Amino acid sequence: MSKKLFIYGILLFYKSIFGQTIELPKSIQSPNAASLGKYGDIPMDLSTGRANVNIPIYSLNEGGIALDVSLSYDTGGVRVNDVSGWVGQNWALNAGGLITRTVRGASNDELIFNLNEYPESQRGYYYQTHKLNTDSWNSYDHLRSLAANASGGNGGYTDNYMHDLEPDIFTFNFMGYSGKFFLGEDKTWKVRSDYNLKVMIDMNDNLIPMNFPTLGYQPGNPAPLRLPKAIAKIIIIDDKGNKFIFGGNMDNIEFSNGDFFRQSSTLIIPNSWYLSEVYNNLNQKVYSFEYERGNYQASFYNYNVHSDYRKSSDGNFWTPGGGCSYTYTPTALYAGGKLIIPTYLKTINGLKSNTKITFNSGERISSAYTDTVTEIPIWNIYSKWVGYFRNSFGTEFTDEIQKNYYYLTRKQDGITYNYEGGDPYGHINNFLKKLKWRKLNSIVMTGPNVSRSASFNYTDTTNQRLTLNSLSYDQKKYSFEYNNMELLPMSYLSAAIDHFGYFRGESFDMNPSAHYASREINTNTIQYGSLTKITYPLGGYTKFEYEPHTYSKSVDGNSNLINDQGVTSGLRIKKITDFSDSINKIEKEYLYKTDIGFQIPSGILVQRPQYYYPNWTIKTTSGVTFQKNIFSINSIIPLGNFSGSQIEYPTVIEKIMGNGYTKYSYTNYQDYPNSQYSGTISPQHSAFDPKTEFSYKRSKLKLKQYYSESNTLLKEEEYNYGETNPQKVRGYSYENYVPCSQVMDGVLTGNAYEIYYSDFNLLTKKTRIYGTSGQVYQTVESNDFVNYGTFGDNILKSKSFIDSNGKRISENYTYSFNRNGTEPYTSLTDKRIFAIVEKSKYINQELLTSVKTDYALVPTFNANGVAVSAQIFPQKTSEAKGNNSLETTLVVDKYDIDGHILKAHNNTGNYIYYYYGYNNLYPILKIEGVEIADESSILSNINTLKALLATDPVDYTQIKQQQSNIINSLPSHMCTLYTFKPSYGVSSIRYSSGIIEYYNYDSLGRLINVKDQNGKLLKSKTYEIKSQ
Repeated sequence: MSKKLFIYGILLFYKSIFGQTIELPKSIQSPNAASLGKYGDIPMDLSTGRANVNIPIYSLNEGGIALDVSLSYDTGGVRVNDVSGWVGQNWALNAGGLITRTVRGASNDELIFNLNEYPESQRGYYYQTHKLNTDSWNSYDHLRSLAANASGGNGGYTDNYMHDLEPDIFTFNFMGYSGKFFLGEDKTWKVRSDYNLKVMIDMNDNLIPMNFPTLGYQPGNPAPLRLPKAIAKIIIIDDKGNKFIFGGNMDNIEFSNGDFFRQSSTLIIPNSWYLSEVYNNLNQKVYSFEYERGNYQASFYNYNVHSDYRKSSDGNFWTPGGGCSYTYTPTALYAGGKLIIPTYLKTINGLKSNTKITFNSGERISSAYTDTVTEIPIWNIYSKWVGYFRNSFGTEFTDEIQKNYYYLTRKQDGITYNYEGGDPYGHINNFLKKLKWRKLNSIVMTGPNVSRSASFNYTDTTNQRLTLNSLSYDQKKYSFEYNNMELLPMSYLSAAIDHFGYFRGESFDMNPSAHYASREINTNTIQYGSLTKITYPLGGYTKFEYEPHTYSKSVDGNSNLINDQGVTSGLRIKKITDFSDSINKIEKEYLYKTDIGFQIPSGILVQRPQYYYPNWTIKTTSGVTFQKNIFSINSIIPLGNFSGSQIEYPTVIEKIMGNGYTKYSYTNYQDYPNSQYSGTISPQHSAFDPKTEFSYKRSKLKLKQYYSESNTLLKEEEYNYGETNPQKVRGYSYENYVPCSQVMDGVLTGNAYEIYYSDFNLLTKKTRIYGTSGQVYQTVESNDFVNYGTFGDNILKSKSFIDSNGKRISENYTYSFNRNGTEPYTSLTDKRIFAIVEKSKYINQELLTSVKTDYALVPTFNANGVAVSAQIFPQKTSEAKGNNSLETTLVVDKYDIDGHILKAHNNTGNYIYYYYGYNNLYPILKIEGVEIADESSILSNINTLKALLATDPVDYTQIKQQQSNIINSLPSHMCTLYTFKPSYGVSSIRYSSGIIEYYNYDSLGRLINVKDQNGKLLKSKTYEIKSQ
């Protein structure tokens, strides 16, 4: 089914509203042929140097909501210790979507139960937002009071125990929508996205993770700790009123335990909620998703931390007291990590078309963390704990080990013991072998007259990471080649990594004085594993050339931008070659520098690793000096921010062979730097502190300049952005601990920060074209936005265009929410259907035209013509020229239950009727003429035609006869009849005149010709690839 035909289903609704005739698109193609079927034309994200590689597989459109199944590839390089997903290293399957959570502090929904000794402690931020919902939220006194009272006075789980005052960050990516959301101090969810979305979470709709009966292993305890309930379901609603439901039942949620080696001491929490259901704005369920639970997995990381601290003596003659010091300098490399309880997509059901997409997966050979011979850091930490337990508990040490691996030694019902063979406490390998990963083998689509399959071919061995070699479906094949994938280590706890985790060929040095230098980039090995070539079904290909990132400025630990030139890890695209034939080869080269003749890199390193932080000085509650030094092989400055990239490029030049070059300039850190904090109780600011960051304003195109081969500026486009009103939420990160157990003198640190969720919209675009004699022709496009609500909606209010002669054309919009308080517009707004109900067009401030759409609660009809329910739909469109009165141009008389127009008429009394088939997805008959008094005979003929179209195989002789019967029964009307080839497009169009057009496709789903009823060729298309 082509994307244009998908759009047709939507246009069928909206074009009718505004009184335009409904027609099929002039050009009909399959979605694959329109994108990557012939050859590349890979789009770029130039501000980060990445190519947006996407391989389409299947597409559905149910109830006006599109769903695409595709593969995407990350061209930023292979991080050695990242375990690949189920479609191979650096590849991801896009199908449906999910929401993931990054926990800050404790999880937002955390409740702690500590036997019967203390009452329930509502630790999670959801229960503590009121502490930041005050005007003095970031004052020194308020912040200090929050931190000082956090211990609850005795260090127990009391009502004040270490309350979480930081909102978790939820990241979503589903069905074309992406962004983040988080909880505000007003206890409402805020959305940071380019799309207008609302998040709804009922905190009473919760579940106990995996139904585990207790929090870890607690033998003989009469009142064991139980796992607290957690968020079960998340609902996101767009500005069209469509509803997307995530989670909802256990199999649709992925869980994790925060410490693989201390499982009983750590909560199991949800970390990902998968898309489970989709409802359109008629509240019809159009998609459902099914998942299946996979085996336990883990995510490990290396760590080695040296630390020492010193607290000065606070004692005197009258108040005895003492200082203390502590030093810890381990020599071994240890593993830390999480236990993961994954889930896998099993089926997608298109409920309107009765289409089912099945995802078949199985256990893979190329697994991770297979044994401690390969993963020595795991053995180091395991043996350290075993030694500790033997010394501390003697013969009962096995109980302590059972606590450590409580979940892993049980089936996922939490009760059934599940250990296989050998001494369960003798070797960590017995636990590691329970960890298993899957690979996706095939995707099968089935439905009425549809049977398609896609198969994945991998290198899947114990000697190489899971590598996707090819994807084959519907006689199409995409092949993939990589740079020395086999030379990457099979260890996923490798020490042969650079600053950002890419391969450098030799292990780093754990000596603090030598560590930084031993993590520098290896410009050769960093490219190992990267995608170098895609070969397309018709023989064309795309080749990728890479190079490391470079920069001329960096951000220091105080958020200041400094001059600092160098090379850093991660890959960027250097050149892309798209090959169609020997004549039509397109080469695009990318230069990451400030200008075409300059050699200075344009990059800004926004995240610089720091492993050693000396002499961090703060004060205790009594005012005594506390000093701390820390070294860690993992950067002690958090390397994650909302933008997700360690590099920004303010300027990038794209050179196209023989066609000049284009210079792109982007908003960047120099324009919108982060700020350190919004309030603090720390006398010395720390690199550990979270920042108030502004990445949402960065990496937006602000200038695009087109140059000729001779370096002449031909055209430029200037972009300007802004916020309607800054919108933000609050967070407070703090610590309260006692370094010297013999002296109850706590260390307090804390920094307040803000998280912005404003839309940073395009306000103006100025286009200047330069003539050969010095002329400048400028046009200006402007947009004006308005905020709606407090959770992130930002709506286009008006737009204008000023041409090079100064003539201004503008449009103003009125939305359903502007008429809130009047029905049916209040109901539309409550359903988040932000429809344009009035549009006014002006030229130089003079009103040119007005268009008004009236909505009403109207009956809908089923396939038998019986009214079944009432829905709010556009009922009437009126138009006016200038200041004249509005005149009705279109009235919709009937809708069906899926929102399709069944009957409409214009102001001349001409009526149009529509009838649908193929599970009510596509029009099969359009009738034009005078009003039909009785449709019963037509409905009878239509039902017969529907049945014929649904047969498999299709009998076109009978279909043509039935179409003739319909035409003959309506001699005074004009009829147009359609048939479709599901998953391809329209297959025939028949007119009352007797003319029939037949649309024919090749095996790749592309239109190859159109013929009439006599076999005469009306149109043809060829697709050729010449030999290389």
